[in-house]
Amino acid sequence: NVELQQLVVNDLAESRQFETARRLIDDAVEKNPGDPDLIRLPFKILVATEDWKESIKAGEELIRTDTSATDTTFFINLAAAYKNDSQPQKAAEAIARGITKFPSDPSLYTRYSQFLREAGDTTGSIAAARKANELNPTVLGYLTLAQTFLSMEQPDSAAPLIRAAAATAKTAEDSSKVAQFALPVGTGILRRAQADSTAGRETEARQGFEQAIAWYAYSDSVTASAEAKF
Repeated sequence: NVELQQLVVNDLAESRQFETARRLIDDAVEKNPGDPDLIRLPFKILVATEDWKESIKAGEELIRTDTSATDTTFFINLAAAYKNDSQPQKAAEAIARGITKFPSDPSLYTRYSQFLREAGDTTGSIAAARKANELNPTVLGYLTLAQTFLSMEQPDSAAPLIRAAAATAKTAEDSSKVAQFALPVGTGILRRAQADSTAGRETEARQGFEQAIAWYAYSDSVTASAEAKF
């Protein structure tokens, strides 16, 4: 009884009895090969138990047997499985397949940008992040794009994006995310300024110290919590 199997497995998964759920679903899949309703469940359970290699197998099998079951969350989870299995390029490809199916979903473009950056494709990462912001400007979207510029050591290009993120913030939590993001930017500049000072490059050091102070002050200005302020 496939329907009963699903009900039992879902209940077990919700109560985090993953091992028992997996034994039941493996048995059901073996007795009902190719049943798309049963293939959906193992993927969810395997992701929850962080069995990445098996998650990938189950996810790819689901794509082959029932594409209607692949929503945006599915592609994000499949990409996460590839990433955690040390396959960043495959992670990016998984998100790209999601974008093909859901071309207007900004969350997929944001994830795509992150995975492309980790795979070393900064140009593609910037393009994907800009598309996400075009579809729906969010704090995460702006910060994702800013992080790409920071990874290229271009803080001047990241600065207006971080300010745009702050302007987009609608909650105290969002503002805190921006503040926490800006803080290490200042720290990175500070360390370079200290190195310049040690090497006798006083002009560069002074400029660096001033920039670091500006970043720290900015982080402080957008921090929502009084306790977190400097």
